[in-house]
Amino acid sequence: MFALQLGVLSTFLSEPVVKALTSGAALHVLVSQLPSLLGLPLPRQIGCFALFKTLAAVLTALPRSSPAELTISALSLALLVPVKELNVRFRDKLPTPIPGEIVMV
Repeated sequence: MFALQLGVLSTFLSEPVVKALTSGAALHVLVSQLPSLLGLPLPRQIGCFALFKTLAAVLTALPRSSPAELTISALSLALLVPVKELNVRFRDKLPTPIPGEIVMV
């Protein structure tokens, strides 16, 4: 769309369509990151229904997840989610957002 200067067509998409595309992309990213989040060395699924194949592979391999990587992932999420909420809630009162990602790293 960029190469053909068709970006103006995106203004004709309705809000529900844009929200659905955004939610679908977020779900796709979440499922593709699950093996890394749980410490599972799974091969990347390709082809039709790769999203569902990945979910099935994660669920079957869940007992083999690494406790250390699972703990680090849980602690990272436990830090990132509240910091993001604080940044959103106190956006007007904070001089600069809290750098939760940098603190986590």
